[in-house]
Amino acid sequence: MPKTKLEIIEETVAHYNQDPSRRAVLKGGFCQYRTLDGRRCAVGRCMTHEKADRAENERSFNAVDRILHLDTWLKPQYRGHETEFWLELQRVHDMKGNWTGNGISMLGKRRVKAMKLKWG
Repeated sequence: MPKTKLEIIEETVAHYNQDPSRRAVLKGGFCQYRTLDGRRCAVGRCMTHEKADRAENERSFNAVDRILHLDTWLKPQYRGHETEFWLELQRVHDMKGNWTGNGISMLGKRRVKAMKLKWG
């Protein structure tokens, strides 16, 4: 059964809030769908393993292709949502100010609340 946007938001925030080191952010602030040690970004968590690996391993794989075909790269339960939703969820993951060493920051909580109001 497909997950709602609200379910995806709550699941994603809970995943990183429980352990912020799960975020797939490298030094310098760059994000990866899947890091070498197995961490995944917000969108990468919802991709099939093979698609997340392909996205990281193929230099010819471009951003336009990812955006245009994102729904087919996601696990079935995550499909059917607008690209804008995924981009916003990814920004919550990526932005350093949304997280502390202990979990989500006050700024992050405000951003998540606004996202829930918009998409929930």
